[in-house]
Amino acid sequence: MAQKIKIRLAAYTDPAGKWNESAPNKGNEDNLFVDADLSNDIQGQFLADEVQDLGEAGCLMVVADGMGGMNAGEVASAVAIETVKAGFEKSRLTASVLSSADSRARYMEGIVVDADAAIKKKSNSDKECEGMGSTLILAWLFGDTLTVTWCGDSRAYLFREPEGIRQISKDHSYVQGLVDEGKITEEEAFVHPYGNIVTRSLGDPSAKAKPDSVSLSVCRGDIILLCSDGLSGVLRDRKSYDRDGALLPGKNLEDIIRANRSSMTACRTALWEAAEAAEWYDNVTAILCEITEGPEASSPHKTIESEPVRRCPWKTLGIVLGILLLCCGLFFLGKHYLGSGQKVEEPETVCPAPAEEPSGSPEQQATPPEPVLTEV
Repeated sequence: MAQKIKIRLAAYTDPAGKWNESAPNKGNEDNLFVDADLSNDIQGQFLADEVQDLGEAGCLMVVADGMGGMNAGEVASAVAIETVKAGFEKSRLTASVLSSADSRARYMEGIVVDADAAIKKKSNSDKECEGMGSTLILAWLFGDTLTVTWCGDSRAYLFREPEGIRQISKDHSYVQGLVDEGKITEEEAFVHPYGNIVTRSLGDPSAKAKPDSVSLSVCRGDIILLCSDGLSGVLRDRKSYDRDGALLPGKNLEDIIRANRSSMTACRTALWEAAEAAEWYDNVTAILCEITEGPEASSPHKTIESEPVRRCPWKTLGIVLGILLLCCGLFFLGKHYLGSGQKVEEPETVCPAPAEEPSGSPEQQATPPEPVLTEV
């Protein structure tokens, strides 16, 4: 960590649109975890909205959105969080784990797989928890590098001026698949009736959890947002327009963050007020982290260690020319031997076996969880 990093945080989870006084945990099936300093032995501590130094092992932010009806969703997300906490005990964060963004991503992916196994074990041993599941997203800020690992449709965003907001994670959902295939637009996905169907989650009895990861550099002034779909499902990322070019009503994440940057707590409150005004229907959870001191931005929203390797065109041309020269040489050599009456054996061509098709996880419908109130 060459340059000193300072951060300030805010975090909150609320039953919101699923408030139910008689339901377990007031109906909240979301859970969160924040540890501002992984280098000490005290887990889960942070000072809300106060500037603090980033520790040597970094800061961890986690959101889990449970599903399964009754209290099962609450149990699933709690099991996921407990598994994460166990995985991030100070003694387990070895030099090997901390060595690179890639090693940290692989480590977090292993924790997601462990959480999946723990939820399945609990589901199999407790009839009341049968069929429960959860999404899970983790963001590990280590120095000026943010690594995000997720399974499901809870999201991570990065806000940076002047570019605005960018979604870091990519939903494992039915509608995201339609967007990827070009069948619907992002705006159509936002209002799609099957927006709550996830294609990957923890606890799916038919498939092992398959998390994804991405790493990117952060700089001074950046704001990281982690949230459950109770927030991103009712607030668009940025200003949106209909087919006639008319501005669609309602507030959006980008404008709210931009207008409330002076305080992460005030920003969180503004997000809540906008989500309620948008007729929230699910639990709402959000974690905000501002980089108050750090490196200057060198390039807008640059992703590291996750972009495809691009070959130099001159290097590629050289390889192609080399292959052509080799083929010409073999051709003239073959003609020489044929002309001398010697038999030339055809070289055996070995074709690599086709890559095995990836097996997709069956779709699993996430029953919206009942709401709960937890002040962090």
